[in-house]
Amino acid sequence: MSAASAIKRFATRLLLGAVLLFLASCQKDTASLDLFRIYELSFSDDVKNAAPVDSGGVVVFSAIHPKGRLEGLFYRDTGAVYADTVRVTAFWKRGAFRMRFPDGRVRAFSCRPYEAPPFEDRPAVKAYHDPSYGVRVEKDVVYGHASGFWTSYPPVGNQRFSKIYFDRAGELTRKRDCPLTLDVYLPEDSGVRPRPLFVMIHGGAFYNGDKAEPEFEGWCRYFASLGYVAASINYRMGFRLLSDEVERAGYRALQDASAAVRFLVSQDRYGVDPQRVFVAGTSAGAITALNLAFMREKDRPKSSRGGVVGDILGIFGSNPVDEGPIDKINPQDTASFRIRAVGNMWGALSDLSLLGNDNVSIISFHSKNDPIVPYGYDHPFRILFKDKPFEPLNGVVFSKMYGSSMIDQRARTLGYRTQLYTYTEPAHALHQDPEGNLTPHFYEFEHLMADFFSAEMEDDPVRVHLESGQWIRVGSKAVGSLSWRVEGGLIRETAPDGIRILLFPDAPAHRITLTGIYPSGATFREEMVL
Repeated sequence: MSAASAIKRFATRLLLGAVLLFLASCQKDTASLDLFRIYELSFSDDVKNAAPVDSGGVVVFSAIHPKGRLEGLFYRDTGAVYADTVRVTAFWKRGAFRMRFPDGRVRAFSCRPYEAPPFEDRPAVKAYHDPSYGVRVEKDVVYGHASGFWTSYPPVGNQRFSKIYFDRAGELTRKRDCPLTLDVYLPEDSGVRPRPLFVMIHGGAFYNGDKAEPEFEGWCRYFASLGYVAASINYRMGFRLLSDEVERAGYRALQDASAAVRFLVSQDRYGVDPQRVFVAGTSAGAITALNLAFMREKDRPKSSRGGVVGDILGIFGSNPVDEGPIDKINPQDTASFRIRAVGNMWGALSDLSLLGNDNVSIISFHSKNDPIVPYGYDHPFRILFKDKPFEPLNGVVFSKMYGSSMIDQRARTLGYRTQLYTYTEPAHALHQDPEGNLTPHFYEFEHLMADFFSAEMEDDPVRVHLESGQWIRVGSKAVGSLSWRVEGGLIRETAPDGIRILLFPDAPAHRITLTGIYPSGATFREEMVL
């Protein structure tokens, strides 16, 4: 074979090999793109007859044809939340991927598989919501001293209030120095400081009751097991049968409750967070809890400042002309505190305008047939004066009050977070039966309060919202890392406080899910459906 023939034959084989290699490369490049996978695109403008550069987007190929041509949907990112959808054909030519649009334009593009950011699919777990700790108790801790009649009068059986009153009426002639005590319930080895504070205030018409009654001990143990520092307090009680004197007794209870909270938040050994205080009470204790949350010095009842009645009564005892300011007891404890929420169990307020002083959340429990404290607006203890000849005496001893339904209605008008649970039993203390045994309501109330209070733990709760354009933002700066998932679209860009999204119009659903952890240790999970 001549040299010329050999060269010609070699060239022919080389050319054939190049053609086969080219065809193989075309097949290889088109085959490298998986069907039904999302690819992020970037376009170049080096193709003849190309229109102005298309905005970016993603493509999903759904079919492959002979010669390696692919068909699919191009989701064009125009800056709106929902992509424009265009059916396109893609192929390999002259060393680059090409995309043909329905109008005949052809664009060169490069692509890479879309990889969603890692998502931590954690459930929402509320802080201080589930029993997790053992409890230890410090009994009879003295938090102050004050002049009064008595601070403890435990109920004995199911006695009528008239007997309860007159059994100790003889002690109303003169006041004495009263040690003010409380019981503290602490979570064992919670490892969390500072801790929220739960303060329980017993009821008893400002005349009888005690911090260590089974229901108050039970509620405090429960909240301490959740991680709270819990306390049940005794306070000054007793009054003469005049409405001003009942009002003064309620004001003294407020003074003592204020002193108890200031004492607790000032004691380093308890590790209380003064910005997360929760107070609850039954009956007179609920009235005191509401006054502690909403009454200010300017709102003091006129009777607390003395006056003619106080001067006259002073002749028969040591009743002061002026009870003094709200913070009169333990003035050295100047620690401020913030009440996040009140647990109002069949309580009331003397003046609804007090609610305007602060935005404090309220959860209330009350029977509309309560015979002692009105559910609406009425005199307390109407059951004692139900016979018509004695009805006028009600106004002498007890002034009208606004019950839980009125409080809830006003709080809603003010835009506060409020929840009212209404019952129909003809009973006052819903957590007890007539023999004093705890009813299922006792456990219902503690769970509902714990759930309600838990939502108040965070200063800056997460709220997900859609801004103009494509950004989903978190309305909170009190969280660290965030974890996002987009269904029916994808994440185009991430930032410390949000994501930029692109949604597919043809997707069956569009849902944004966010999870994360608060500084308190609670986890959150927020969803937005678009």
